[in-house]
Amino acid sequence: IRKKKQREKLLKNIGSAGINSKKKAIKNVEFICRTCQEIEEIPKDIVKQFDVLDGGDPMDPPRFSCERCGNEMVPVYYKSIQGIVYDNSELKK
Repeated sequence: IRKKKQREKLLKNIGSAGINSKKKAIKNVEFICRTCQEIEEIPKDIVKQFDVLDGGDPMDPPRFSCERCGNEMVPVYYKSIQGIVYDNSELKK
């Protein structure tokens, strides 16, 4: 399954979690597009799930596709489940 489809499925599942989901404060992770600098907030739970699912190089941060231009989005700041810190704050103007 492609990452975009997995993301849509996870977002749909979280959106239909019911009344109890509103009681939890969902923290978001800011992602920024390397090309157009579009910023999108993605729930931290989803980012963690993708971090777990990704069997590749742990030095590569979780990535998503930009809704605006279709290019790669990376986290502005994120600490992975392995303890690796990804800091791309220099991309944010």
